[in-house]
Amino acid sequence: MRARVVILAGQSLFAAGLASRLQEYAEQVEVHSLPPSEPDPLARMAALAPHVVLLDTSDPHIRRTCPLASILKAVPRATVIHLDPESAGVQIVTSRSHTPGGVDDLVKMILARLSPQEESEN
Repeated sequence: MRARVVILAGQSLFAAGLASRLQEYAEQVEVHSLPPSEPDPLARMAALAPHVVLLDTSDPHIRRTCPLASILKAVPRATVIHLDPESAGVQIVTSRSHTPGGVDDLVKMILARLSPQEESEN
């Protein structure tokens, strides 16, 4: 099975280059470029049911038309990776749902986010 990836980006050279590079991994990755100017890009994204959404955070149009909360609602199982061509890093966002049975469960979920090093410092 190949991973379905949606690239949500405008008509930038960055997005075109990224799509081109990902096509080199066509045996592993199915790439769909989705311009935010398309009518109802969130519905199209939901129909594609991607595993990963690559989001060009440098594009202000994308931030207005496809805010992160809307993307996570449209494709709740997808991992969203914020890409900024001006920085060297990426931000990875997931939408996982949990139903805590009480405050004890909520505290366990909070503490699970600590790294082993952070736990030993407390």
